[in-house]
Amino acid sequence: MTNELLFHSSPLPMWVYDRISLKFLLVNDAAVRVYGYSLAEFLQMEVNELWSGNDDNLSAIQFGERKQQQIHTTKGGENLVVLLHLSDIDAPIKNAVLVTISSIRPLPLKQIELGQQERKFMEMVQDGGDMIAVVGVDLRYIYLNPTLLKFLGKDAMAEQFIGHSSLQYVDKRDHEKLLKYFENIYSFDRIRLEPLRCKNLAGDTFWVETLLVNLTEDPAIGGYLCSFRDVTARVKNEAALRESAERYEIVSKATSDTIWDWNLLTGKICLILKWLYSLLN
Repeated sequence: MTNELLFHSSPLPMWVYDRISLKFLLVNDAAVRVYGYSLAEFLQMEVNELWSGNDDNLSAIQFGERKQQQIHTTKGGENLVVLLHLSDIDAPIKNAVLVTISSIRPLPLKQIELGQQERKFMEMVQDGGDMIAVVGVDLRYIYLNPTLLKFLGKDAMAEQFIGHSSLQYVDKRDHEKLLKYFENIYSFDRIRLEPLRCKNLAGDTFWVETLLVNLTEDPAIGGYLCSFRDVTARVKNEAALRESAERYEIVSKATSDTIWDWNLLTGKICLILKWLYSLLN
């Protein structure tokens, strides 16, 4: 029996695809029966079109993982958990890979619902204007949305942060304060953190206010949801007001002379003693 006949008569779903283009090159009858696509439809598709919304499989099939589990979706919309075995074919087709599926089982309903929840969450935060991140219980980044990445740096990419500690982007002077917040999060569903000093990839410092929500028990999130707001301008203004008030307090106690605070840049009188204001009025 020739290899071609074995391929087409095998009871196990099998196909050959091009590792570069990901196009199906050959598909056997068992794969047609399992997935519901005709041979002609398969030959117009790429292998990633079978995946159930998970692009993590791309590097695996392109760079040599010989055995892997994936979730596939049939033409009729059924989700299947499949075990794939991959083998390179040197001839007669260059860059060809033979795939044999040795195990097929339906995806549990609970896992389907979980995947739907994850996609719904991603859709909500992906294109929003808020800066959103998810960190694990070890404070390592799990997810950063595009708005936060843009804030962190012009060319910032998620791969630079995911798996790395979020503490490295917080000023060391605020580490102890941040860790205390995380210690208390177990007692509350959410905590609003006072502004902390954070750094972007260029090393610039910003004051960031954070709403921290404990979603570690939510299987769709599995971590702490952090919503950030840049409050640098507000913090600087508050610091300037405190400085002016302190200066006024010191000077007013030191003398009984007429006192005012004159901004030479704007020409405005910023502070004036109450009795002087009454006199000038």
